[in-house]
Amino acid sequence: MNNLFQRASSHWVKYSEYEIKTTADGTRYIKPVLKAKPVVYDPLKDAENLVVDALNVGLLQMGRAEEKVVIWAISLVISSAVKWMNCKSGHCS
Repeated sequence: MNNLFQRASSHWVKYSEYEIKTTADGTRYIKPVLKAKPVVYDPLKDAENLVVDALNVGLLQMGRAEEKVVIWAISLVISSAVKWMNCKSGHCS
């Protein structure tokens, strides 16, 4: 597949660590932890993987996977994104 974004750039902020929180009415959301460090990055450099990850989580939801499986998949996406960001800044592990 040709890279549709090869000449594009965008500057977003990612954080070094995230957590999943739940509100009183049961709504879940993702937020950076208090000690998380912000880093500017270009999501278009890894656009294909971001789209594939989002589609895979969506397919789990459409297939009515158990909630814990969907949360696990979302956690993997977040973890993968944070590892990618850290590696790009020279902190691969």
